[in-house]
Amino acid sequence: MINISKLLWRFKEFFLFFISSTTIYKIHAPFAFRLVQQVFEDKSTYYAFPLIESYRNQLKKSKNSIKKIEFGAGENPTRSIANLANIDSSPSEKGQQLFKLVNHLQPKSILELGTCIGIGTSYLGHANSTSILQTIEACPNTIKIAADTLNSCGLSHPQLHNMTFDNYIDQLHNSKTKFDLIYIDGHHNEEATLRYFERLKPFMDSQNCTVIFDDIYWSKGMKRAWQEVKKDDTFKLSIDLFHIGIIFRNNNLRSSSSFKLVKAAWKPWVNGFFSKNHN
Repeated sequence: MINISKLLWRFKEFFLFFISSTTIYKIHAPFAFRLVQQVFEDKSTYYAFPLIESYRNQLKKSKNSIKKIEFGAGENPTRSIANLANIDSSPSEKGQQLFKLVNHLQPKSILELGTCIGIGTSYLGHANSTSILQTIEACPNTIKIAADTLNSCGLSHPQLHNMTFDNYIDQLHNSKTKFDLIYIDGHHNEEATLRYFERLKPFMDSQNCTVIFDDIYWSKGMKRAWQEVKKDDTFKLSIDLFHIGIIFRNNNLRSSSSFKLVKAAWKPWVNGFFSKNHN
C-alpha cells in the first residue's frame, strides 16, 4: 500500500534539495572537483555494466519466490525474486555510480552492509578486483541468490557473510581490519544507521575512508541520521546526491565542505551550458 504522506514528504524534500543543489561548476577544491568530474559527471559505460544488467534482467523474469527473513521487523514476507530485482536491488544508475566511485578511489578494503541479491555487490566487486570486499546479509535465503549473482557475473573474490550487521561488527573486535570504504545499506532506520556508524568507527582507516549511506531521504529519521554523521569533523567532505550521501576522510582535504550535488545537465544555467567559457 502506498503511503501518500511519505510520498508527499519525499517529493517536498527533493524539491528543496534541487533548488539548493549545485553542480560541478561551483566546486573548486581539486580533490572534490576530480571526484565529481570522474565519478558523478562521467558518462562512460564500463565493461561490467552490460554483464550485470543482463543478469538483473534474468532475475526480473524469475518465477521463483523466497521467504525474506527480516530480523527485528516482526514479519518474514514471501517475496518474488523478480520483485527483489525490481525494487530492492540497487538501480542501475546507483550501481554504476558505486562502480565509478570505487574505480576512482581504489580502496583496499570494502565493507558492504546489505548484500540483498548481489547486484550492488557486483558493481563494487568489478570496480576493483584487488579490493578485499566483505558483504553482509542476514537473510539466508537472499544470500543464496546473491552467491549465484556473483558467480554469474564472474566474481569470486567478494566474501559473503550470512549474519546480522551487529553480529558481524562484534566479530571485528578480534581483528585488525581497517576499511577505507564502507557502504551502509539494508537497514533504513535512524537509530540503526547511527549505531552502525559509531560501532564501525574503530575499523575505519584513520587517513583515508569513504562512508556511503543509502536512501538518506527515505524518512525523516534517515534525514536526521545523515545530518548527524556529517558533524564528524574527521570527515572533511560530504556530498548529498539525494538517493545517497557520502562522507570523505582524505589526506588531500584541508578544509571542510559540504555539497548538495546534481549533474550539470540538470541545471544548465549554473555556469555551464550557458556560460561563455563553456566548450
